[in-house]
Amino acid sequence: MRAVVGAGQRYVEAAREALRWCDSVGFDPEDEWDRDYYWLLHNSQDYERARAYCERVLEADPDDGKARAYLGHILAVHLGQYDEGERILRHGIEKTPDDANLHYFLADLLSGLEGRGTEAEAEYHKTLAHVTGKDGARVRANLAELYKKEGRRDEAANVFREALRIDPTDVNLFNEFAWSLYLLGKDPAEAAEKALEGFKLDPTNIHMRHTYIAILVRMNDWTRAAPLIPQWLVGTPQARLVEGWPDFVTTFRDAVAGGHALDFAKLFGPIPRDLASDIVARALRQCGGVEEDLSGLAPTLQRAVAALTAQIKTSGGNERFPPLA
Repeated sequence: MRAVVGAGQRYVEAAREALRWCDSVGFDPEDEWDRDYYWLLHNSQDYERARAYCERVLEADPDDGKARAYLGHILAVHLGQYDEGERILRHGIEKTPDDANLHYFLADLLSGLEGRGTEAEAEYHKTLAHVTGKDGARVRANLAELYKKEGRRDEAANVFREALRIDPTDVNLFNEFAWSLYLLGKDPAEAAEKALEGFKLDPTNIHMRHTYIAILVRMNDWTRAAPLIPQWLVGTPQARLVEGWPDFVTTFRDAVAGGHALDFAKLFGPIPRDLASDIVARALRQCGGVEEDLSGLAPTLQRAVAALTAQIKTSGGNERFPPLA
């Protein structure tokens, strides 16, 4: 089951399939804590069932810190019951003040609430007093994200550096740090260096590939960026292109600023086409000075090309992909 759990943590359907298997064979830990089973429920997005499982474990053993920590997380983050989630976590901390999981999930909860950043920071530091190694690196990454959210970007960068010194094998850490520097708009050489290190660790990681491409394009290093772009485009289906547009538009904007609008548009040619990528390619050609005849497109798509062209040319601060139908 553990192998299926690993897949389920990335893909909801894989988790649901694994859970269906558990149900079919009658596997149910009942009131005993089983982390793998919890994650199947969580990653299947069956949050009510995950909640019921945690409550069942706690009823049998009120001192089970893991069940309490995950229950607080489920209630707050996935069911929107922030006050109840916070109450459960703080009650656990009163009983076991050295429980790193309870402090961590409380920090995670507080970091998502307006005006609770100082409390969240304190809870992350309390967590760090009880964890080491890779766990400590991951907590530092979350602390860095909190700093970034609060506009404390230099502090965020420093904490990311600490995390990478502890765990230089975590691709996600490299990606988060490099992207943080990219958003900060400083230290492009360090950003490119960290992005390259992460990319070498896992060339198949599409998010790491985009971060590295985005940094190279901003540096106008088209020689290194261009060969990496086709595989990124292939690995970015229409739904992801639309959903991630606020992140992606800056890459296209930087390409235009560097004089590579038409070069970028040409890279769309050999890849399997979908409607969203076709509209982006047309917008890039428009930005590159090519006046195409769009009369053959539906009016909605003509407006989409115009909207994306305007967004790529000028930062408006409210970028979103226009409707395609």
